[in-house]
Amino acid sequence: MECDPIKLENIEFCQTDEIVAGLNDLEVYGAAITDFDTIAEPPKLNVATSFEEAGSIAEAHTFKEGRGFHKIQIQADSGSVENTQLGEKGNISVQNSLTGAMRNNKKTKGYLRYYKNVPMIFIVREKTGNLVQVGSKNSPAYIVEFTGNTGAAPGDAKNIQVIIRDSQPYFAPDYDAAITQFPAPAPDPEV
Repeated sequence: MECDPIKLENIEFCQTDEIVAGLNDLEVYGAAITDFDTIAEPPKLNVATSFEEAGSIAEAHTFKEGRGFHKIQIQADSGSVENTQLGEKGNISVQNSLTGAMRNNKKTKGYLRYYKNVPMIFIVREKTGNLVQVGSKNSPAYIVEFTGNTGAAPGDAKNIQVIIRDSQPYFAPDYDAAITQFPAPAPDPEV
């Protein structure tokens, strides 16, 4: 069994690269695992031929008829994706967390009520333009925490802080494929 197919590579960067932190508040997408026909993933380490390939998803996900990613807007400068190492040597995994503030209104409250226990995949666009995915077929993302605030005085934030989390053997990968988008599905009246 070949355990080291990736050729040695230098990890370098250009000091003049323009780096912008944060997420694009207008491009957060979510979809329930049950809406997908196929879910692409990064190649296994014994298949990837470069570090870049091992850290990304190259093929697009496909959806069942009439389904796709729905768009979620977060408040400006409130979102980030954080990757945290979990476990001990020989058993290390990564917890990926997507955080952001959503408007505190009836629609957001209904959305969070409906999707709070639903296994999902989320894709977010960083301000650099890269797309990042949280959740996968084998380890979906869940809305694990939300905290609403009405604000106490003029100028206070009136929002709902949301944390969406997965646990993977890898950092939240870049998603280098097309996003199939549909409007957010209405709650099923039979549920």
